[in-house]
Amino acid sequence: MRGFITEVADALYRRYGDDISSLRLVFPNRRAQLFFCDALSSLIHRPLWQPAFVSIGELMERLSGLRGSDRVKLITELYKVYSRVHDESFDTFYFWGDMLLADFDQIDKYLIDADMLFSNIGDLKALEGDHSYLTDDQIRVIRQFWQSFGSGSSCSDEQRHFLTIWESLADIYHRFRESLSAQGLAYEGMVYRAAAERLLDDEAVALPGDADGRYVVVGFNALSACEKRLFNRLKKSGRAEFYWDYDSYYVDHKDYEAGMFLRDNIRDYPSPPEVRIGHDHFGAPKETVVVPAPSDALQCKYVHTFLQELIDRGETPDKETAIVLTDESLLLPVLYAVPGAVDQLNITMGYPLRQTTAYSFVERLIGLQGRKRVRSGNTWFYHNDALGLLEHPYIRQSPYEKGRELIEELNSGNIKFQPDNLRKLKRQAQNYSVNLNESYIRKHKQNFSYFEAADLYCLKEGCYDEEKGVTDFEAQSWII
Repeated sequence: MRGFITEVADALYRRYGDDISSLRLVFPNRRAQLFFCDALSSLIHRPLWQPAFVSIGELMERLSGLRGSDRVKLITELYKVYSRVHDESFDTFYFWGDMLLADFDQIDKYLIDADMLFSNIGDLKALEGDHSYLTDDQIRVIRQFWQSFGSGSSCSDEQRHFLTIWESLADIYHRFRESLSAQGLAYEGMVYRAAAERLLDDEAVALPGDADGRYVVVGFNALSACEKRLFNRLKKSGRAEFYWDYDSYYVDHKDYEAGMFLRDNIRDYPSPPEVRIGHDHFGAPKETVVVPAPSDALQCKYVHTFLQELIDRGETPDKETAIVLTDESLLLPVLYAVPGAVDQLNITMGYPLRQTTAYSFVERLIGLQGRKRVRSGNTWFYHNDALGLLEHPYIRQSPYEKGRELIEELNSGNIKFQPDNLRKLKRQAQNYSVNLNESYIRKHKQNFSYFEAADLYCLKEGCYDEEKGVTDFEAQSWII
């Protein structure tokens, strides 16, 4: 059974022959491009230039004249605008600011009126306007949501805080776009919206590429309003062909939600009638085997058994053999389980950054800096953080001898704590009129830094030397 990409490559090569090099293929991702090139290479009989590949984002950038910016930069610029209205630290804002940026992106891609969306419809009057795009159930849910707030006086502190932010989002949205435009920056949705508005306002806007060049749109599913406007222009120009990846099993039955978007796409942007691509794979005979496994580790080990059984039957695993992981943390165990005889395999999961050695190095470095203390012009680091960084593989494998000496010194317990805070701690104990005993320190240790707690403990034990500082390893162990 041939896959969809292979069938598209075969159909285009039969249709255009060596002139396939003149086409511009639009795929939803780069992975599809790689599989198309591999399928095409198996069909041709002599060398030829591959078709030009262009992403939907690149088409939008060329039409709009804007270029997308780095996401971290965009969140930083969004915070600058947001902080003019709300007092919030960047650390607190960053994670939900990423969500806000995603919301702005969706607003623009679907050409939504931001002022209407972010209006306070608590009085429900806004719902009396034109909301034909909403179903009765959606309107009912929106009414129920805003009615839960009640009057302003009956709102909780959290609800009032939410309303304060909600009522400012439209202003933040417009200011953010203005700020980005002034700097020549844009997020993806902003690029899409600019391209869509240009296509609507100027019918003479030329599509990127040669006037006679043809576009082939392959494998899209749910289309945004901006993408539909672009595809309408491509269809109207007569320079585009559309190919949809679906199965008749769920497209021909209107009760199946899996085909909801594809049914509209097939109707609005039909494929060439002379092209025949199979869409009945769901009905083809299949072999399904369910293997119970009580743990993730055993699932990974079974990968070896499964692949070895294929090899024993004379079926060589290749790029058409897919291993679908539901948890990215299983990638490395699965790779170790692959038999040595397997040269090619398709594992549908990327390698998570969180599991890389570089991530752990940066994480330890941030922890070291986050818990440092500065006293009398000297900078002190918590010994566990320093030891963790020095024992990291990046440091251990380096020829840095001083690092090994520091590790030995830290492991020997020769740790010093600065005594400059002794008088303040004595006064604090006297003010509370309590004895410096272990129960007091343990009860209130969250009020002290690591170094202050060590000073208190050593003062209790009588091991404090005002000239040399604390050298008692027991204090260090208690702090841990």
